[in-house]
Amino acid sequence: MNNKLMAYLDSKKETINKFLPVFLLSYMTLLVLPYVFGRVDVLNNFFSSGISQLLYRFFSILYGAVYLLLIGLANKIRVKHQFIIGGCVLLLLFLISSIIGPHVFYDLDGNYIDTAKWWWRLFGFVRFGAAIVIFIFLVSFVPPVMKSHKAFNYSFYIIIGITLFAVLFSFVIEFDLIKSLFNGADEHSIAIRSIFQNKNSYGLFLFLASLATSYLIFLNIEDLKYYFFYIPLIIFTMMSILIGCRTAFVSCLTLIVYLFIRSLIILKPLSKKAFYVTISIIGVLAFLFILFMVIPALHQGSLKGLYFVITYTFSKFGNSFVDRVSIWGATGKFMNWHYLLFGANTTNSQFMIDIYTGYTDFHSCYVTWFVRTGIIGTMIYAALFIYVFYLIYKVIRKKPLEGVLVLIFLLSSMLYSTPESAILFVSTSLYTFITNLVTIVYLQYLLKE
Repeated sequence: MNNKLMAYLDSKKETINKFLPVFLLSYMTLLVLPYVFGRVDVLNNFFSSGISQLLYRFFSILYGAVYLLLIGLANKIRVKHQFIIGGCVLLLLFLISSIIGPHVFYDLDGNYIDTAKWWWRLFGFVRFGAAIVIFIFLVSFVPPVMKSHKAFNYSFYIIIGITLFAVLFSFVIEFDLIKSLFNGADEHSIAIRSIFQNKNSYGLFLFLASLATSYLIFLNIEDLKYYFFYIPLIIFTMMSILIGCRTAFVSCLTLIVYLFIRSLIILKPLSKKAFYVTISIIGVLAFLFILFMVIPALHQGSLKGLYFVITYTFSKFGNSFVDRVSIWGATGKFMNWHYLLFGANTTNSQFMIDIYTGYTDFHSCYVTWFVRTGIIGTMIYAALFIYVFYLIYKVIRKKPLEGVLVLIFLLSSMLYSTPESAILFVSTSLYTFITNLVTIVYLQYLLKE
């Protein structure tokens, strides 16, 4: 039976491999849909509540895992044993933490919360296991069968198109809210969210769309007719300021600065006139901006609102960081005994962050991972980062420009994950899927070429 199955898959290998771009497009669509119907109550309830959410997640994960497994089997690709060992250890940590407890916690008012319900732990274990499987299958099976780096271009167009629509939607439907920012309103109190469920989802899409746009710019960076891609990239970056997502702004700005410097280096030998005109325009704009910020007479009157938005945005960086640090420090209240070594798994950690801080998450990818998997799991996570940086080093030696690009992608994603709970590499989220594509999968494709 096994031989017949393998023979059948071998006969269908070309068909399975050719389906890869379609799979990436369709799987990306499945991951996107739960975010974009925040203003359609019926669909929003379907994607965010009860059994429907569970079934949708199950179908999405099953679809991804089955197709990726078919690629691996049809092409007889072996998974690196390091990935298997690391994944098994992470699942073992989850089981250990679930078994040895404690399973009852007391909140600040002295009331106890029972987290020992078996179905919560089973769901958490299955979800964590699915994230590990999807990661291993994606980074192991996709790069060897990719015929072109354009295999996931169409899936990126979805992200860019939806985010552009969301920005337009904001200016049409939420124009009064945006206008109120220039009159002194706090962006958190008005909560600009466009088509999404909340401001954080909007900020996530602004960054992911910037990541996808930057990738497309770089692929065509020597062709001047593709420079119009800078327009949406700048729009996404500016919109991240208006909605108050400073994390997305810093990450997007990192991408813009690198790509712009790279574009100027390419532009100079192609057209010195265009190069010097561009430099002159940038210099004049920078000089005018400095004058606007330092001379009171220039930022009064009708431009006072713009001055307020700029100063308010940057003055809040420090306050936001202090708030995050206070949340991270609260983990010391419960990260002791076996939790420090094995972690508190996804189930216990979610209860404890609410009990000890009043927040719903840890606002940091790295703190979240440490709390869930402990010192042992964090060491495995650190080894994964080292592995990715090693791949980048190998690519830089072979193709410096592409290698540096992926390094910028990774650094910007790491910046975004520092104050946000968007997990890098091992998760079933949209954020994780896209960052895996533009880092690990693209890296391995470059090494294969």
